[in-house]
Amino acid sequence: MRLMLFGVLVVQTLSYSQVTMIINKSDGTRSEINIDTIQDITFDLPCSKVDAKVLALARSFSLLQNYPNPFNPTTTISFQLPTAGQVDISIYDITGRQVLHHAQQYDSGSSSFIWQGVDAKGKKVTSGFYICQVKYNNVVQSRKMTFIK
Repeated sequence: MRLMLFGVLVVQTLSYSQVTMIINKSDGTRSEINIDTIQDITFDLPCSKVDAKVLALARSFSLLQNYPNPFNPTTTISFQLPTAGQVDISIYDITGRQVLHHAQQYDSGSSSFIWQGVDAKGKKVTSGFYICQVKYNNVVQSRKMTFIK
């Protein structure tokens, strides 16, 4: 799974416990960094007015860790929005297959989505690791979730 942030940062999931951050530089070179747990990403670079708006939006939109985690049979996915807007929530299994997609308009502030542990056809998913990906105004954040039976 690849995730493009701010036009230069690509995060690629290699396994359920390791992430590689690939930074494509303007001179054509690239750097790769292995990350076990992402706590915070800070950018200390000069940026254009458009980039500054995207960075400000990314700082104000946040996806919280689902609760409970691990879970059975349901879990709550909470997020905070700076303004009202369209939110796309996708759940992927560990192979990268999308098992559920939910799109809805949400008001600004704190909101949540309760996942019942079922796929798009209403069938109960198997035990394992899942990735919750939430997209808001072209900013994407992800969290790892564990479903147990």
